Amino acid sequence: MLRGLFTGVAGIAFAAMLLATAPAEILKAFVPGLREANVSGSVLKGEAVFPQGLSADWTLSPLRSLTTASFAADWALEGVNSSLKGRVRLTSGAEILDVDGVVSIAELSHFANADFGACDLSARLSSVRLSLRNQAVLLEGKAMIGQGRCTGRDVPELQVVSEPIGGSSEVLVKAAGAEGNVEVVRVTLDTEGRTVFTVSPAGSVLFLDRTTTSDTVLEFGPRFMPSNS
Repeated sequence: MLRGLFTGVAGIAFAAMLLATAPAEILKAFVPGLREANVSGSVLKGEAVFPQGLSADWTLSPLRSLTTASFAADWALEGVNSSLKGRVRLTSGAEILDVDGVVSIAELSHFANADFGACDLSARLSSVRLSLRNQAVLLEGKAMIGQGRCTGRDVPELQVVSEPIGGSSEVLVKAAGAEGNVEVVRVTLDTEGRTVFTVSPAGSVLFLDRTTTSDTVLEFGPRFMPSNS
């Protein structure tokens, strides 16, 4: 019995060693964000350079990987105006943990294949956690976006706070003003993949170039269903 146990443990350890020393290129099959990157190194310690100019490196944590039955690693992301670090855990879903640092909105938009036009905004992230499983997205943490100019408009300092509520996440965005912080957008991410934006009258002026007396509600999901309330 003990011999069988030792054999099993040795087999798992050997398989883990083979995986850790495998070329980083194999991660492209499992991590969609790496498919367009120039990847080098190994699964244990590697680097990815993206066409948008950002680069990332990671170091596998064997102990955390074994104890959580996942691919667990520490990572860092660098760009001209971005510098982030955190942890990642890959199982049947993906979880990005303990994200701290500064990210350029322009560099982030290029990375996400979205074009915001000229944008000099940057966000300072603090203890951010992002969990992706099936269609559900859970987001927790804080961000401060400094005032600047984006898509041809002046943007005040923004405070972003996201908290889990049940199985969903609620993201509250407030803008700095003469009378203190004013709520401009509330975003709800539910477990079925729907995203609901509730834009206040102040947010409509800031983001939509509209003057309203009530909230504007936009819902995204399997189908796009905008509505006003």
